[in-house]
Amino acid sequence: MTSTELQPTPLNFQSHQHAFTQWIRHPDEAPLPIGISSQRMNTYRNLIFNNIESFVEHTFPIAKALLPNELWRSLIDEFFQYGQCDSPYYYDISLHFKEFLEQDIFDSESSTDSSPLNHLKNLHSDYPWLRELMQYEWMELYVEMAEVEWQNDNPDLQLKTTCWILAYQYPVHTWAVNTTADEIQVQPSCLLVFRDQKFMTHVYPIHPMWAFIIDTLQTQEMIRIDALKDHVQQTTQLPAAEVHEVLNNVFAWLQTIDLLQATTTHVNKK
Repeated sequence: MTSTELQPTPLNFQSHQHAFTQWIRHPDEAPLPIGISSQRMNTYRNLIFNNIESFVEHTFPIAKALLPNELWRSLIDEFFQYGQCDSPYYYDISLHFKEFLEQDIFDSESSTDSSPLNHLKNLHSDYPWLRELMQYEWMELYVEMAEVEWQNDNPDLQLKTTCWILAYQYPVHTWAVNTTADEIQVQPSCLLVFRDQKFMTHVYPIHPMWAFIIDTLQTQEMIRIDALKDHVQQTTQLPAAEVHEVLNNVFAWLQTIDLLQATTTHVNKK
């Protein structure tokens, strides 16, 4: 047997790449890629893990603070090993982490104590507020990164920019990193979220009726005031005079936060 025959067969690029990523994810199970030392691979793994952990914790600081430290670290570990990230953008790592934790299959009785994803078992039954909190924290990043335009010369009843209406069972917009689990209570809320022309994100708690009206303005390209009044009255079954007052209040408030033209005509009484 010649010395050439003793050399390991080189892997093609895709096979080598697969071996590399498998070891990065599962260093205790996968073999080392050919030609790379364990010390060097550990350096790569720590660098990648720390980057992912940093992105996730930057997006979800309150979720991290409210969950037990050991559980949070285990969730990061399991996401690193088994999560799927198919986006080339770093800021989407947080979205994939959120989606990874939202998988209901791991709350089922089919999950066993020996499952590699055991820390996801019963996660949302133990922490029923977690989905809403993580969705809200991720929305803060999404609104900051979203491509939106401002139209300062919009016609009446068209919002100047994109905004988002959010509805939650928990008042997640009031929580902070020093909030404790004992302070968490169910308190349904509706929020208006948008980014102004100075790239500042604004969050306003609003009445569900206002949320319905603003969402209608957001989704309807063109709507006349009388048509909007009829739509609200038919949907809510409120008296015409009450709808008239609500609409005028909504219009006035939207003008004060610069989402609606100040020339918008007020609703006429019938």
